Amino acid sequence: MMSSEHHFPDASSSSFCFPLLETLVVFRCRKLRCLFPSLPSTQHHLPQLRQMTIGECSELEGLYNCDEHEIHEEGFINNILPNLTFFLVKNCPVFSNTTLAALERQIRCRLGLLR
Repeated sequence: MMSSEHHFPDASSSSFCFPLLETLVVFRCRKLRCLFPSLPSTQHHLPQLRQMTIGECSELEGLYNCDEHEIHEEGFINNILPNLTFFLVKNCPVFSNTTLAALERQIRCRLGLLR
């Protein structure tokens, strides 16, 4: 487990990707403001991610350090997280409602729950 003082190596570089990661759980990272420091230079930097659970991150504002309008754009979530089918945010009071809505809409479409 990494302490809050540590950072991902080369997190801001274009090589920041986890091509085989399927599940991500982030819990009690109270000073975390965004899950990923920047948008990837390639579209699919988490191509196999299927499940993401985030809880008790009191300062977490969103997934990426970018404009909320980008997240709301058609296809943004599908391009960045092409296989995400489960997403849970719990006790993250400042998490972006725009991001939550975009994630929910994309997952519902992917599962065939929206037409």
